[in-house]
Amino acid sequence: MKRLKLWQKVLLVSLLILIGIFILLVSAAPKVSVINLSKHQVNAVVTLPSSRLDFGVIDSEQSNSIYYDVNQADGVLAYKVQFVDSKSQGVGNCGYITHSMYFEHWQIIVSGSDKLKVICTQ
Repeated sequence: MKRLKLWQKVLLVSLLILIGIFILLVSAAPKVSVINLSKHQVNAVVTLPSSRLDFGVIDSEQSNSIYYDVNQADGVLAYKVQFVDSKSQGVGNCGYITHSMYFEHWQIIVSGSDKLKVICTQ
């Protein structure tokens, strides 16, 4: 097997370091996931202190996740989830967000058949 030249080794190590930094940054970014366990399509919107996350329509037994900017003002994470084919909806708060909350993962779990039920976890 042919040995790598010095510049190839430096390039390879630099590339591996950059990939590691990218993975760390992505995993450090906070995110919100909406998990639809119901038999209906749902439309979900999450309001953060400094931004709004529109998840759009999520099919039955599917999920969607959105990373959000860590530079949020302190405040409440609020949600509004609605069955697409009916007027049943859930509105509430999941918890309190503070500035620079790295590695946070909020989950909004939707279930129910006739009446929509929502559970928040962190």
